[in-house]
Amino acid sequence: MDLSRKLVIFPVDQFFAIVGFIRMVEDPYSLSIPDIFNHKSEQTHGARDHEHKPGRIFLQDVQFYSLKDNSREICQSLTHIHIATKDVRAVIDFHPERFKGRDALRMEAEERIIDEERMLVALHGHVISGDVHPWAVYRSSHEFVGMSTVTIDEPDESHGLSLPAFLQFIGCPSPNYMAIHLGQTIHS
Repeated sequence: MDLSRKLVIFPVDQFFAIVGFIRMVEDPYSLSIPDIFNHKSEQTHGARDHEHKPGRIFLQDVQFYSLKDNSREICQSLTHIHIATKDVRAVIDFHPERFKGRDALRMEAEERIIDEERMLVALHGHVISGDVHPWAVYRSSHEFVGMSTVTIDEPDESHGLSLPAFLQFIGCPSPNYMAIHLGQTIHS
């Protein structure tokens, strides 16, 4: 069983995006991205049978894309990194079709019948909109929350690739779901 998960991470500064793999002891596709980044980050580094302190994600086989020209890969000699979860704005799963989720939680959420609300988020000059549970936003004001039925606006591409074009450029499907760090993004 492959215990790695490829992610596209949008950090607070320095880079437009970081693409890399997290590896975990348990199947990372059985957990949501907010669960990993909020509660299981220490499990992404298990070298020498120890875990790191929570709050940092360990990425392997990393690719960095320039903030000024997101079609250019930079820092190619740096292949393994730790990044603080507080320094991440948003995360997209490179292979969302592999996500398994947890049936018990899914059934519980369906039974609660909570109406989702549309939230708008600013990310790299784009407005991203998606559905979120209002109680998750209220309870997780400085953590990651999941946003479903995601749409990305199409801004002027004169300053480099737009976000949808960037995702197409790296071979990542346009996201239907993404995790947003509420403490690091401007949102409505």
